[in-house]
Amino acid sequence: MNATPWTTYAPRPTDKRRPAGRHGRYRCGRRGMSLLIVILLLAMTLGLSYAAVRSQHTAVMIHHNFDRREAARQAAVTGMTLAIKKMHTAKWAGVDTTLTGTVGDYESYAVTYTTGDPAFYDRETTLDDWENPDYDDPYFDEPYRVTLEATGYAQDRDNPSAIATYKIRAVMRLIPRAIPDEPNGFDDLTNYTLCQWTLSFVGILNGPFQVKGPTRLRSPLELSREINWNSERWEYSEDLTELQAGGGPDWRPFTDNVYLPSLLQYFDSIYKLQSKLGVSFINKSYWGEYSWQSLNSLTTYQLYPGGKKYQITELPQALVNTQYLPDPQTNPLGIFHRENELHIHENVTICGMLVTEGSSSGDLEFFADNIKLHPLVLPTLDGSSDTVRLPTAVVGDDIQVHNGAKASLVGTIIGYDEFEVDAAAQDAIEFAVAGHVAARALKLHARSDWVKSNSWWSDCWDDFDDQRHLPGGITNFATWLAHARGLDPAPKIVLQPDPDTANIRYHWHNPNNTVFVVHEDDDGLRWNLLEWKENP
Repeated sequence: MNATPWTTYAPRPTDKRRPAGRHGRYRCGRRGMSLLIVILLLAMTLGLSYAAVRSQHTAVMIHHNFDRREAARQAAVTGMTLAIKKMHTAKWAGVDTTLTGTVGDYESYAVTYTTGDPAFYDRETTLDDWENPDYDDPYFDEPYRVTLEATGYAQDRDNPSAIATYKIRAVMRLIPRAIPDEPNGFDDLTNYTLCQWTLSFVGILNGPFQVKGPTRLRSPLELSREINWNSERWEYSEDLTELQAGGGPDWRPFTDNVYLPSLLQYFDSIYKLQSKLGVSFINKSYWGEYSWQSLNSLTTYQLYPGGKKYQITELPQALVNTQYLPDPQTNPLGIFHRENELHIHENVTICGMLVTEGSSSGDLEFFADNIKLHPLVLPTLDGSSDTVRLPTAVVGDDIQVHNGAKASLVGTIIGYDEFEVDAAAQDAIEFAVAGHVAARALKLHARSDWVKSNSWWSDCWDDFDDQRHLPGGITNFATWLAHARGLDPAPKIVLQPDPDTANIRYHWHNPNNTVFVVHEDDDGLRWNLLEWKENP
């Protein structure tokens, strides 16, 4: 049996009404809830008020920042406008400089000039691309474009360390308006296909060769004397003319007027050549106005005043299996320089201006097959349809064409001393020029298979004369030589004008000057605006 625990019981009150203290506790709880609600309402009100104040402050700050950004933009616009205007004056400092200035107490700008266009991208090119470059293409037009980048700055008046910036980029393109005057007498070189630029007593021209276009000599003319024929050369010359007049090929050594000093010529020879070849030999003084323009110490050049300075490319002594083309970023004119002699062997292509230095050692020598020299065509001048071309080659000493050389040249080729073609078999040398060749002395040696004794030529003539009266006989001596003796009259040394001569302006580049200059009617260079981009 379990024991029952003792339990103490509190006495029960006889009054059944609720105690006063319990009733007061309930009234206190209601008052606390009301206070809590009031506090919550106050907190919400304060929060909304703070949010409203904060939103108003943010709006003010946004508006303030917008004003500063707009002020920075206006500073950038002002700087860009002034920078473009400066480019059209002689006071322009050029590329790789910065133009700075202030617009107000808190606004300023800085504008940089950089050669080129951001749209440029490098790529592989060939001679075909550079023979007629497309200057609407940013690649070829790169050196004639300048990128301006303007940055506008606007400081906070109350917090100078807070600065708003705004950028504008513009691309300008040079309008070529003028080039420097040519050296005195330069047109005397470019008016003729073959020219002796100064007095000389060496004018040895042996066939087969051909000069299409006018020839300018300042020496006695010795035509085909190395072949050792006598009266046969008159018959040969006459039959070449007869062949051409009858609609056959034109193999005459000259096809246009020959200008020379009559006092230095053998009158009988000139008279016979004129009557036999059907060309005019016109008297002209041996004095010349042109004096040699040295390009020694040529290291850099500029396209326009204030433009980038470009380094010319130095060449090794011997070239083989290579090409040298202009580079729009590093050598846009394609000027290639060699101090002393330069040997060109097989498979060589050069586009631009080739310069050899040294009046006693700066020879340009051609040795092998597949040689191409071509000038760079520059942008046309404003208001003209003519393209500008610099000389293709400026040779400090001799231009020498050796046995085995097969070359194709376009443009103006100028030699300080001799233009000489080696004596070799007719098929061993092929030398074609479309443009001009100028030198002091001319030595076109005879093709070796044509160099025979006097007696051989006499016998040859007798054999021709015997058969031409027979039925079916060949009546043209030049044709008979090819058929019976294997002496091909078709020249492999051919100098002719450039087919586009009418649209070309030949220009001599003086390294002490720029290629393009300020036009006499302008205060400075002229430019086109190609691009305006904000926040690029």
